Amino acid sequence: MEAICLQDFGAFRCSGENGGGGTAYGRVLGTTAMMAIIEVFMSFVPARILRKVIPHFVAGITVTLIGVGLIGTGIKYWGGGAFCADNSGRGELGPVLCGNNGDVNLEFASAQYWGLGLLVMITLVVVEIFGSPFLRNCNVIIGLAVGYIVAAATSVDGNRYVTSEKFDEAKVATFLWVDTFPLGFYWPAIIPLGIAYVVTTVESIGDISATMEASQMDIEHERIQGGLLADGIYSSISCLAMSMPNTTFSQNNGVISLTRCASMYAGIACGCWLFIMGIFGYIAAIISSIPECVIGGMTTFLFCNVFISGIRIICSKPVTRRIRFIMAVSLGLGVGVAIVPGFGGNTQTGNFGGWGVANGNLWSPQPTDSDGLRSFKQAVIIALTTPYSIGTIVAILLNLILPFEEVSDEEAAARAFESSHEGEEVLKTAKQVEDDVAMAPPQEAI
Repeated sequence: MEAICLQDFGAFRCSGENGGGGTAYGRVLGTTAMMAIIEVFMSFVPARILRKVIPHFVAGITVTLIGVGLIGTGIKYWGGGAFCADNSGRGELGPVLCGNNGDVNLEFASAQYWGLGLLVMITLVVVEIFGSPFLRNCNVIIGLAVGYIVAAATSVDGNRYVTSEKFDEAKVATFLWVDTFPLGFYWPAIIPLGIAYVVTTVESIGDISATMEASQMDIEHERIQGGLLADGIYSSISCLAMSMPNTTFSQNNGVISLTRCASMYAGIACGCWLFIMGIFGYIAAIISSIPECVIGGMTTFLFCNVFISGIRIICSKPVTRRIRFIMAVSLGLGVGVAIVPGFGGNTQTGNFGGWGVANGNLWSPQPTDSDGLRSFKQAVIIALTTPYSIGTIVAILLNLILPFEEVSDEEAAARAFESSHEGEEVLKTAKQVEDDVAMAPPQEAI
């Protein structure tokens, strides 16, 4: 429960103090449900203000940096899991083994994990080359199915990738409020959750823009406002249903690009299927039993499609010198902290030889700090070490403060030349049409 309590949550412990883990989780849910109003409020910001604050290239920068961060996550899962990837080579207790791959526990990026993830990638390539249009549209499911079947049929030293543990624990059917927790409110979490919702709003704007781009639609701010409103309302409803808040899912844009299916009815059907699958426990057991190395092979591909969508959004309109400057600064910081998280203060500290919570050296929490200040410092460090967060914040600020460039004499001359050249071509075409009409034989009267 310590992870649920927002990385130790200051003085509020989840190990039994202040009512135990159930009360702690209830306070997290209550606080998160209340703070969702931030995203709801931002959805009512007029479209003209959104266009000014977050133009197309800022949204594209956000989507690109989301893809950059997600590609790293996909590679971590491909290598066996995020935890063992982040802590590989750390600690005094020996090598960190990757779990969530059935009973197989190997070191990060072992050949067995590599092979299963690579099998998914190879399946995607084979289907793309030899498959019919229908099969190519289904290659995500085909790739996962091939990887899952091979993983279920193989083992390492008698340990299997797919076990019956998830199926034994699964209930036949379940629904909302099967387990309930006393909702509460925790004041020190207001600032970090507020920052989290602002970042989530920016991320959702980027995801929705990428969805419209992948669907070959013009980016309409009214759709973005509707998406933010739905995201905020359903995040609050999710917390009241005893679950954590929801947000947009970036890799769905990769699925749209891959399958070329952007139908609204397909989205409604997916929502219905997810609702049904959420009721029956055995369906969830199948999904949760997929080894992380198999999931990583697929999500790496899908996440890269998010990255490509961001580039396409940026290039959808001419890239001026001002836009290039904003891109250079914001992408430099965003990609930089994705490659070197320690630059933003993200260092691993703890009681297990280097494992633990990311406190950071940039603005490290001190033992004398209050609960609110400690939570605020941790929130700032998280914002500085999240690629799309720091990159998007910098892009928005630069877009607001940098003056719009004036057209130089050379550019004006070039545009005048192009305009005059286009005008000459039009005149030549019109003259040619007149000549053709004059030389044509007369038509007989009807």
